[in-house]
Amino acid sequence: MSRPALQITGLCRQLGAFPALRGISLGIEPGEHVALIGPSGSGKAMLLRCLRELDSFQRGRVEVAGEFIAAPAPPPPELLARMRRRLPFVAAEPDLPAGCTVLSCCASTAAQGDTKPTVAEEEAAEVLDRLGLGAIMARMTESLGVADQQRAAIARAVAARGEVTLLDDPASCLSGAEAQAVLNLMSEVKAAGTTMLSAVESLDFVRQNADRVVFMDRGQVVEVAATECFFTAPSSARAAEFLAQRGA
Repeated sequence: MSRPALQITGLCRQLGAFPALRGISLGIEPGEHVALIGPSGSGKAMLLRCLRELDSFQRGRVEVAGEFIAAPAPPPPELLARMRRRLPFVAAEPDLPAGCTVLSCCASTAAQGDTKPTVAEEEAAEVLDRLGLGAIMARMTESLGVADQQRAAIARAVAARGEVTLLDDPASCLSGAEAQAVLNLMSEVKAAGTTMLSAVESLDFVRQNADRVVFMDRGQVVEVAATECFFTAPSSARAAEFLAQRGA
């Protein structure tokens, strides 16, 4: 049996007296796309933030590629940096560094370990071309529209060659055709075999693209199911209510 690409065990996050995450346990298999869904405030973004930061939860354990961080013990800086590189993150709002081209931005994440800069640039260019972004690779990041910034951010995460790509609904800052362009790119990334953990508002996208659904509410995992099973026969009353409210 293969080792999970990402294993979360008993993750807890307090915001003052408020329990934002309450004992989250979840495994992500290699090549799998797992979608986090649930009402606003359910803890989806908080879970992704904890996985991005890896030092902001009070209890629990996160394991990636045989290494782990377990709270409350503070992680060694080298381990923290290494594990963060293995979990590339795409934010809900554009956060590309300014003052560089899209190609150099993506190459900076590809240049990990012993990868030479020239090789990293070649790999980044291949990712951009494969994802249909060759036309913007020479553009400065700050010159891009929001949709292209988010698409470039996804390419940057793919170029990092991490264990699991984390996506905090990068289409949420857009609408209409621009939002669809970002979702379409996520579909291509999934089809190429990238392991993904995402929070996405569009339930149509989740139903068409996710392998499994994790339904969260009030900082807890309420239900985990294969996508079609979840949408056709949710096992929890709370999930059924949520789907009915969303017309799904």
